[in-house]
Amino acid sequence: MIIGKATYGWGKGDGGQQGSGTLNDVLDKDDHDRWKYLVKLPKEFIEGEIIPFYGGEKGPYIRPNRPFWRRIYQLAGKCLLDRPISNERDLQVSKKCFRSIAWSNVFKVGALKSEGGNPKKKLIDIQKEENKKDGNAFEEEITALQPDVAIFSTGPPDGYDKHIKDLLPNTSMEEVRPEHWHLKIKEIEGLVCPAFRTYHFQYYSNEKFEQVVDYTCGRMNRAAT
Repeated sequence: MIIGKATYGWGKGDGGQQGSGTLNDVLDKDDHDRWKYLVKLPKEFIEGEIIPFYGGEKGPYIRPNRPFWRRIYQLAGKCLLDRPISNERDLQVSKKCFRSIAWSNVFKVGALKSEGGNPKKKLIDIQKEENKKDGNAFEEEITALQPDVAIFSTGPPDGYDKHIKDLLPNTSMEEVRPEHWHLKIKEIEGLVCPAFRTYHFQYYSNEKFEQVVDYTCGRMNRAAT
């Protein structure tokens, strides 16, 4: 499970560009159509662009070639297949990697990417308050999905460590051993699976990200045995 900071839009919107859709595009629909729309969003992008690109299919793909997606492919390949796959383009491998990932965000509602993306204080406060009603929605989400590992790609800290603690009050963030401090990782204790807070994947050099991959996948595999 990969958890980012905040939502960057809701589908393609009127302009046809991914991430340009507004929340009103979702809220204006009745319950049935709203869920159909939300289920369709990841399929359009992951199934329609990401999986074909890393599966070796030719096409006018632009976004999948960004370092962020290459590193997710690298991470998933190591955790699932226990081998490096960064330069491998195989449709079955691509499907296995990207269909094995659950996606979420610390904050489910934020501004459009064109307007700065991450939510303002008012939206942050509303979501933290709603999260506490009738239990803890964020923790229940992770528990229901039962992932093998949860990776919060939300660093540098700049407030998000506190947001995670506020939204997941039954957890604690622990420092890793000193020999791993240079990876900027913290372990999150108290969830149903091994969990880590890393910096944004594009923050790392290629060499350091390989070490992040080895560390997180290694901890996941040890927890499973």
